[in-house]
Amino acid sequence: MKLQVLVVVALAVTALLSACSSTGGSSAGTANGTTNAVAQANEDDPLICENYIPSGTRIARKVCIRQSEKDRIQEQAQTITQENQRRAVIGSPTGND
Repeated sequence: MKLQVLVVVALAVTALLSACSSTGGSSAGTANGTTNAVAQANEDDPLICENYIPSGTRIARKVCIRQSEKDRIQEQAQTITQENQRRAVIGSPTGND
């Protein structure tokens, strides 16, 4: 009985270690290859990559998005800002009455 449990545990550990080592290398290579292929295939909408430092950390992260997506995000941010400014003016008290 103890021998069977030991064999099962050994097989499980071997399977986990082999799965971890094979997945890490192949997925990174595939992701980079896919990103490069997509960037080259669509020249009308280029892929823009920028270093971004999130608040609360000093470690920069590389963020890649399409130019059209970046334009859409900027347009949404402008619309939200204008809407908040409009609401602040309409909703604010008139003052010293």
